[in-house]
Amino acid sequence: MTPAQARELYLAQGGFAAASADFLAGFQTYSGGTSDPAQVKHPVTPEPGPMPTAEDVTGTPARPFTVWARDHAADFRDEWQAVGHRCRTQVPE
Repeated sequence: MTPAQARELYLAQGGFAAASADFLAGFQTYSGGTSDPAQVKHPVTPEPGPMPTAEDVTGTPARPFTVWARDHAADFRDEWQAVGHRCRTQVPE
């Protein structure tokens, strides 16, 4: 899609998109001046590298989900009971 086609779509949408069409499509600068989208230099985005592991971030190895779930089951059980009790009291009998 060309910047001119994008501008036309923004204008057709109306509202904020139409009011901002020139800026969104690159025909207007941040300061309100005119711009030529064909002359805009777009930065080259490098390929992402490997994501850090939990151990890289926290300094300790990740626990399996089953271990985490067992360790936190009471937290969910207590919350469920509190919510469940409120819900049961609100249901007409």
